[in-house]
Amino acid sequence: MTSRDDILSVIYENAVQGCLSWSSWEKLHCETFESFSYFFSPINSPLFHSLLQSDPEVTPTAELFAHIHALQSEHGIPFAWITPRLDSEQTLASYSDTFQFQKMNSTTAMALCLKEQQREEAPLSQGSIAEVTGSKDLREWAKLLLTTYGFDDELQKPWFQMHQHIGYGPETPWRHFLVREGKKAIGTGSLFCGPRASSIANISLIPSQQGKGYGTALLSHLENLSEELGYEWITLFSSPEAEELYRKVGFEEYGATDIYLVSG
Repeated sequence: MTSRDDILSVIYENAVQGCLSWSSWEKLHCETFESFSYFFSPINSPLFHSLLQSDPEVTPTAELFAHIHALQSEHGIPFAWITPRLDSEQTLASYSDTFQFQKMNSTTAMALCLKEQQREEAPLSQGSIAEVTGSKDLREWAKLLLTTYGFDDELQKPWFQMHQHIGYGPETPWRHFLVREGKKAIGTGSLFCGPRASSIANISLIPSQQGKGYGTALLSHLENLSEELGYEWITLFSSPEAEELYRKVGFEEYGATDIYLVSG
């Protein structure tokens, strides 16, 4: 990858590929329209209803939203539309006069070239980072992640079931990790092994443990694993609150993404 556009394309490609891996679960369905993928489910949460695009240069059309409306009308659950930042939110009206768009938040598309970094794994003065290897750990990972993100407790079971079904570990695209202080789980993280780069996802740390070096150590662990797996680039989407941490360890910004709640 030699240009910023190439890197941005890989960031979005990994986001879509990671979600496409979920579609083997029987409760999650996917429809693909050129560069767009729409995921939907009978579970009443936008967590399981999303519209994503793999090419940040492509814009949606009224026809796309008309097709999605036909699918969405079957279950009536609002979905999350994850899109490269629009030049003007006035363009939303040109996409659909059926849906209503409510901006929820924004993220920053970031990447790090592992070959350009002189790094040593950040040590933990206390605590440990361990890979999720069984159902007990996975259930704990799912509960802590969704609780920290503020999702309803009722979503923990399907989130666990989906990741249990699609698989995790060294022989799969997904690797999940728990940060512990003693025996207590205090943080989570994941690594998605994509076709051209790896991606960091599902980073969470309970508020009382932030600022103690756990986040930096977890990122360092995931970066080193990516390098061991032969990747040159690692990507992620950052919330505004976490962006400073990612910049501190060498990630650079390549684009901005907005997330809308779309309802009909």
